[in-house]
Amino acid sequence: LLLQGQPGIAVPVIDPVMVLYDEGTDNEREAFDMIGTYSSSGTATGGDGEAVRVDMFAPGVGTLANYHPVLHNVLPGGVTAHSPLDRYADVGAGACTAYHNFSYRATQPIVAGEEVFVAAPDKWFAERHLPGAEAYHTADRLAVALAGLRDADGNEVTEDAFRRVLSAIKGDVLPPLGPRREAEVRAFLPADRPAAQEAARSGTARAKLVRGRRGLQWLATHGACLDHLREGASTLPQAGRGAFATRVVPR
Repeated sequence: LLLQGQPGIAVPVIDPVMVLYDEGTDNEREAFDMIGTYSSSGTATGGDGEAVRVDMFAPGVGTLANYHPVLHNVLPGGVTAHSPLDRYADVGAGACTAYHNFSYRATQPIVAGEEVFVAAPDKWFAERHLPGAEAYHTADRLAVALAGLRDADGNEVTEDAFRRVLSAIKGDVLPPLGPRREAEVRAFLPADRPAAQEAARSGTARAKLVRGRRGLQWLATHGACLDHLREGASTLPQAGRGAFATRVVPR
């Protein structure tokens, strides 16, 4: 299933430099520069033959996806390499990209209001001080254990017993994981039995996502369709690619 929306261009970023800020100083920042945040590997999207290290920056539809270590639901791709200009004959060839038709393809059903996620290596999350896949997997195992608590007769334990076990997990099981992993897993642990049962069914990551999902009314009020523009070869000489309206756009 190809996600709705006009495919976009992809711009090769040659020898990208990651912008890092010193942790604990006034320059600390969890997010990197925009190009670094919304770039994909040249190997995955095309363009990796341009240099030794190439990332592909995909503005437009390419900026709609976020990254998640376990909930990734789309694959980037579809990039075509064809320049409307001849790099040996046209002076404007170096000012436009030959790569276009970038799009996302859904790998599973995506509920209205749910975020679009692509995969990224654990290093990507670690550099941004974000929890990686192992934190979610650990929380999932604990949620399954909590949801399955039974007494000696096979009945569900009381709510008081459930909270005692949860407290023991936080006090005895999590600290050996180390301060950072402990904090990450603690944030995903269910607070009560219904939350544990939901997390056991769908996973702690998806349970957390569902709680923060935007409703259809919010989308109708604040959302915007991005299918009113398409990219194509410009009608202006030496301009490369340009944006074309797909329908009348009011002032």
